[in-house]
Amino acid sequence: MPGAVFVYNLFSEQAQRLSLNGAPALSPSGTDASTIDGWGDASNGYMPSHTQVGSAIHNDEDAGHFYRGGNGLNVLQIEWDSGYAISKEFLMPTASDDVSIDADLVCFITLHFAIVMSVKKIVIKNNLLSFIMPSVP
Repeated sequence: MPGAVFVYNLFSEQAQRLSLNGAPALSPSGTDASTIDGWGDASNGYMPSHTQVGSAIHNDEDAGHFYRGGNGLNVLQIEWDSGYAISKEFLMPTASDDVSIDADLVCFITLHFAIVMSVKKIVIKNNLLSFIMPSVP
């Protein structure tokens, strides 16, 4: 089974509607993984929350999962409670990066970057993201 990707929300607000490749994010077991809590307050040390998302080897199986085969191209969409949002193509590590499809990965999402690391704390990909400002009434 392909490794999981532990996605951390490094924004202070709850992330709604995390989707990958056109579908709501799914855990490795196929359950909903499309919401990530905000990081809380000082009493808990501003700890970022996370969700666990499945991976796919083939691009015909990637809806709701991170595509880690081929060139690793994914479409990430996420929106926070305030209306800030991201819709961007980005790359996940693949076998050509000497990363096993079976390896678990960690992905930190901010308004500006999606940083993908191995569980051994090695940065593998650092994707620049651009956010969409919320509309002002």
